[in-house]
Amino acid sequence: MARDYYDILGVPRGASKEQIKEAYRSLAMQWHPDRNKSKDAEGKFKEISEAYAVLSDEQKRKQYDAYGSADFSRMYSQEDIFRGANFEEVFRNMGFGQSFFGSDFESIFNQMVFGAGHERGGGESLQYGLEITLEEASRGIEREIAIPRKSRCNSCNGSGSADGKKGVCGVCKGSGQLRSARQSGYSQFVTIMPCRNCGGEGKAISTPCKACKGEGSIGTQDKFKVKIPKGAYDGFALRIKGKGNFAISREGDLYLVISVVRHALFEREGGNIHFEAKISFGTAALGGEIEVPTLEGKVKLRIPPGTQPGTVFRLHGKGIYDLRISRIGDEYVKAVIDVPGKLSKKARALLEEFERENARERGGFFGSIF
Repeated sequence: MARDYYDILGVPRGASKEQIKEAYRSLAMQWHPDRNKSKDAEGKFKEISEAYAVLSDEQKRKQYDAYGSADFSRMYSQEDIFRGANFEEVFRNMGFGQSFFGSDFESIFNQMVFGAGHERGGGESLQYGLEITLEEASRGIEREIAIPRKSRCNSCNGSGSADGKKGVCGVCKGSGQLRSARQSGYSQFVTIMPCRNCGGEGKAISTPCKACKGEGSIGTQDKFKVKIPKGAYDGFALRIKGKGNFAISREGDLYLVISVVRHALFEREGGNIHFEAKISFGTAALGGEIEVPTLEGKVKLRIPPGTQPGTVFRLHGKGIYDLRISRIGDEYVKAVIDVPGKLSKKARALLEEFERENARERGGFFGSIF
């Protein structure tokens, strides 16, 4: 969505769960199509409901805050965004008609999640982890992967039926859902779940397909190539449509979650990389030139005389592409003075002479002041 979820609900980024719930409840009272008959009501209701579904879920909210709208939309489909959201809890005892919890409410949300005319509950999402190196993340790569998944059964074209016929589900009696009630004091809590026997469709097969045993899908190993964009980072997810599990007339989506292997030399921070360069005492004192590695090869770095331990040098444009801000970062090189563990007699004598000379200069300097 173009707008920010917090902006949609009119709450600050640090809002509590109760503030988010109250803001959504107020807006939903205003825009629910049962009460608001304007042409914009349904679209606005869908918009605020999506915002609430994300911000009311602790895990989704953390990812949204960390990655922003663009990357979050790559990680979650509309189906995943609404999965687990408890809208019934928000609206119970608020004066909505029975249709809010019945077919009208479900129709609105089915269209919001799956699109108009789509069957409920179709497809199952899969998640697959893929490790890449920092160099691969820097330039982007193409990989061939093999995913075990459930694909459409060719024998029955995914229907699960040997003769292509379906009858009313005997478990849910055609409603597609099962309800269970729980009494707590004077309140009754009703839980509505999709019927497992028919997958929420309301119809069940009478003669199962022999090839898939009525499942409509067959296990397979699917090989295909994927392109990982440059700048991919830990937790970055690619949504690959139609590569999830087949269920109820459609293929689900695959979410490819990237893990960047820890590098032996560099630490990554967004688009910047950090490297510690060991510099001899002589080079630090006298100045000189050293070679430092980058993601594109080695480069020369000039060390000025009198460089102190911990001095950081910036190599402009030698970092990694940052997907979040669409630019290449820098490489920061921290000077670490390499103190030798052992000294030859000559080296020790020269260093002792240096210390005496340095002490005389310091003493002369302070003597001239005082």
